[in-house]
Amino acid sequence: MRAYILSYDRNPSKYDYKSIHSKITKNPMIKNWSHYLNSSYILISENNVNELSDYIRKVMPKHRFLLLEVDLRKSNGWLPQEAWDWINKNKIL
Repeated sequence: MRAYILSYDRNPSKYDYKSIHSKITKNPMIKNWSHYLNSSYILISENNVNELSDYIRKVMPKHRFLLLEVDLRKSNGWLPQEAWDWINKNKIL
């Protein structure tokens, strides 16, 4: 399993983010996910960055986005406690 950060430009007047959210979170490639910032997800997947990127490009074809593999064991920031609980539970060893 790998953890990824997906960050993207958000334009609510042009796109249906409920539909995009559903397509991202219900895809079988995504084993777990977190979405505590409006324009970002943390995704847990067995797939590599290229496979996920190809799928995201289909889901959000006109969006700019950045997909990075991350080490959740090396994280810090200011989020609600439930976000940190999720991160701690999903640290990839």
